[in-house]
Amino acid sequence: MKSVFYKSTLVIFFIVLLAGLGVFTVACQQSSIEQQVIVRVGDERLTLDELIGEIPPAMRSQITREDLQDFIGRWINSQILYQEAKRRQLDSQIDIQRELRKLEVDLVANALLDQELDKPLAITDEEIQNYYVTNRNNFMRASSEILVLHVQCADATVADSLYKLVISGNDFVAVARKLSDAGSDTSSWESFLSEDETSPDIAAQIFRLPVGTVSRPLQSDFGYHVFKILNRFSKDTVRELAQVRAQIIAKLEVEKRQMRYRQLLSDLKSNTIVETNMTMLDNVSIDSLFAGKKQK
Repeated sequence: MKSVFYKSTLVIFFIVLLAGLGVFTVACQQSSIEQQVIVRVGDERLTLDELIGEIPPAMRSQITREDLQDFIGRWINSQILYQEAKRRQLDSQIDIQRELRKLEVDLVANALLDQELDKPLAITDEEIQNYYVTNRNNFMRASSEILVLHVQCADATVADSLYKLVISGNDFVAVARKLSDAGSDTSSWESFLSEDETSPDIAAQIFRLPVGTVSRPLQSDFGYHVFKILNRFSKDTVRELAQVRAQIIAKLEVEKRQMRYRQLLSDLKSNTIVETNMTMLDNVSIDSLFAGKKQK
């Protein structure tokens, strides 16, 4: 009997202890949230986590303190206006309810599309090759092109040093990387340049150079440029597959996402009851539909 009483007491003790821990945990969580509150307008609050969540990941490295303060200011203004509108019960108006419903439908439907259409796409080398062969005319050069190594420098001294090192026999990319590592504002890449899309002043200098030649530093509005001519291509020739591969993949991805969209709608429609009454439109004039409606 004593053992039973002891066990019952122990169970009650643990229940009370767990309940106490639960209250303590909730209190700690609420306290933690309160500590993160940046601003409060009436009963609404903006926490640090919510502020971070409002900034798209791709933009976070560029955000300044002034940008954050500006966002907070706009959030305060919006909340003040929103809460006053709620006080006046504007959110209960039929037109507002209709617009809110439209926003909800679009937002949730787009979330489904994002979920379905953003799934990884499988694009094979065979598909890329077939697209290239079928659409060769789309890859015709409209003007002459050159393949170059190009470095852009903010400083004329750096550009001149790079030019002298390269014509002395040093590797173009290695020199550019060395200068960049030294802290100079330089960037190096291999690219195709079309004569009709290149600045006329630059094009006049580099498109007459033989393959293998390194240009002297050329000045533009963006800084100083040094080019090494790797290859030359005539107008009306077809770009090689390697040059347009990324472009083809992008086009195939668009096509496959469009197919996925149509298939998704087809599958959903087959399992959804859709009823229409188009004869109602046939029995009225279009002008009469909007007669008396106020322009917004």
